[in-house]
Formats: sequence, structure tokens, C-alpha cells
Amino acid sequence: MRKTFYTHTDIHDLAKSGVTMLQIDENVVLTMVAKETASKLGLQLVYDNQDTEASPHRAPVSIPKDVTLQEQVRSAVLKRMGPNAEVNLVNNIIQQVMSELESSK
Repeated sequence: MRKTFYTHTDIHDLAKSGVTMLQIDENVVLTMVAKETASKLGLQLVYDNQDTEASPHRAPVSIPKDVTLQEQVRSAVLKRMGPNAEVNLVNNIIQQVMSELESSK
């Protein structure tokens, strides 16, 4: 099944159009900035499975210092999506999100 990705821009657009709640299941992926934007704008994220990354009490992850943020995100997304992930699509989305982050600074 295909995944739906939301960036901070998507969340901003949803909130602007009057959406107050977004249902999150195993087929929805939110960037960290999208989650922060949802929180700031009061858009409620409702998770189908409370055992997923929605839990605010996740164990810290040890990340080598020589690994870039883009590599970290790519690794986490591909791990979460499993063996059927479309690697080129994931790479393109991550690149777009990283570009948006850079331009918003």
C-alpha cells in the first residue's frame, strides 16, 4: 500500500483550509517539522495505533556524528516502510523536505 507523506507546508495548507484533525495510520508519514507545525497550529493528530511513533516516550537513538541528517531520515523512513519501499521516491521526497527546511531558515 502506498504511503502518504506530509510536510510542514501540507499541514499549514490543511489548517488554513479549516482542517482541525488528521487521522494517522501506518500509511501516513509526517516529517518532524510537520508534527511541530500541526502542534503550533492546533491541528490534532489522531493515531490509529498508539504503539507507533506517536508515543512521546521513545528511547533515545545513538547516531554516529558523521551521519548527515538526510542519511538519518532516509534510513529511518526506509526501515519504517519495509522492503517494498520505493527508494527513489523516498530519496526525492527527503530531498524536497530538506530543501524546504533550508529555504525556511
